[in-house]
Amino acid sequence: MRIYRLIVAVLIATFTASVTSTPAYAGPRTGPSDPSVGYPAQATFQLLCRGGGSMNLVRGGPVPDANGVEMVVIELTFTRSTKAAGAQGKGLKPGQCSWIDRPVNDREPVALRFKTPLHAPPNPGVGGKADTQAERFPDAFSIPEYMKSKNHYYSFSAYTENSDRLRATESKFFKPTSGK
Repeated sequence: MRIYRLIVAVLIATFTASVTSTPAYAGPRTGPSDPSVGYPAQATFQLLCRGGGSMNLVRGGPVPDANGVEMVVIELTFTRSTKAAGAQGKGLKPGQCSWIDRPVNDREPVALRFKTPLHAPPNPGVGGKADTQAERFPDAFSIPEYMKSKNHYYSFSAYTENSDRLRATESKFFKPTSGK
């Protein structure tokens, strides 16, 4: 059990270290294939969401992944922005999401599904404010709490899965830089 916790802690620390900043839009990416849940390898685009407003996040039930980590699918519903988000999210009002380079159009869904751990592993000695836990230890509880604030943003590598929803292959918090 200690080894499992250590491995999960190292994976979370590595993930957290890699998401401290988000580069400007670099065009489509191919997302990872996850055959266990039927996510095909797919070209993805950066969708940026601003918390607050009428945004709603609903957790699904936990399902263990291939490593035994309990994962959940969260469905985020949002309001379309009439503007592109822009690299710093300046085109977004609270509760809105938009592609970096253009608005979400009327034919695209306003629901997004993404996977996240049910619980981030405990990390004794690491403190911080509860409202920013999703920046260090994102999980099914910290992300919805984080996105209640109009001052918080989340970035997704996403594609249109079907007429009802978008699917994210990657997700991470986003902090706009001031003055740019």
